[in-house]
Amino acid sequence: MTATSADDTAILASHQNPITASINLQHHLNQLEKWLKRWGIKTNENKSTHITFSLKRETCPAVTLNGQHIPQGETAKYLGIHLGRRLTWQKQIFTKRKQLGLQLHRMYWIIGRKSKLSLENKLLIYKNHPKVHLGYSK
Repeated sequence: MTATSADDTAILASHQNPITASINLQHHLNQLEKWLKRWGIKTNENKSTHITFSLKRETCPAVTLNGQHIPQGETAKYLGIHLGRRLTWQKQIFTKRKQLGLQLHRMYWIIGRKSKLSLENKLLIYKNHPKVHLGYSK
């Protein structure tokens, strides 16, 4: 299966046997390679990641695109969502918490101790920040 959105493309192959899944994936990558060449489209193989979604430790054999080995990873980012090989939300939650923490830190000048804003207004700004509503702790 191929999933595309703007300039992002994900090619998915599924099978109980990881070797068969890799063979299917490589076959599709070969077809994609021909299509890209025919239309004169270049790919950035350095941004590509090969990931095996499974609860087992084994991974699928390596695949190539345009003669270059696609590195296997533990996580992949697709459409802004971080997907881990075990399909848990752990990486996504960690990344979002970090982003929201940085946003809150950037707002320190207005809600910090030296700000001339009233305490009531500081609390209003703080309580309306998304991180406060997430409801989980470290």
